[in-house]
Amino acid sequence: MTLRPVVPSGRVAPAAERWWRRLGVGLLAVGAWGLTAPYAAVPLGLGVDVPAVVEVVDHVVPGVAVLAVAGYALRAGRLPLEATLVGLLAGLWMTVTHLPLLAHARHGLVAWPSALFHSLPGIALVTLLGVAAAKAWRADVSPPPQQPGQPD
Repeated sequence: MTLRPVVPSGRVAPAAERWWRRLGVGLLAVGAWGLTAPYAAVPLGLGVDVPAVVEVVDHVVPGVAVLAVAGYALRAGRLPLEATLVGLLAGLWMTVTHLPLLAHARHGLVAWPSALFHSLPGIALVTLLGVAAAKAWRADVSPPPQQPGQPD
C-alpha cells in the first residue's frame, strides 16, 4: 500500500491531498506563531531581552521558510520530500537556538512562560514536519501502484 496512490489523471488521491492541505494549514498557524513570537510576546508580557538580530535569525528566517512550505502544501495538495526537509531544518533551527533560553529558565534567569512561548513553536514544527517528512519519504520510495493488465 502506498501513501500516495495515483489516480488516473496522475494527481495525488483526494484523501492524501486533503491530508497535505490540512498539514499546510497547521504549518501556516504554527509557522506564523514562530515568526511573530518575539513581537507578540512583548505586549503579552512574555518578552525576552535579546538583540533584534537574534530574533530575526531565530524566528523570522525559519518562520518564512515554514510559511513557504505551508503555502506549497496548500496550493499543491502535496509536499515533495525536499520541501518537507527544508521545513524540518527550519523547525530544528528554531528549536535548537532556543535550548539556551530553556536552560536560562531552568536556572531562574528567564520566566518559564516566556521561554516556552518562544520555544514551543519550534518543537511543534519539528513534530509536524517530522511526520510529513516520514510520509513524503515513504511515498518517494514506495513503488508506483501497478496498473491492471501490466506485467510485474
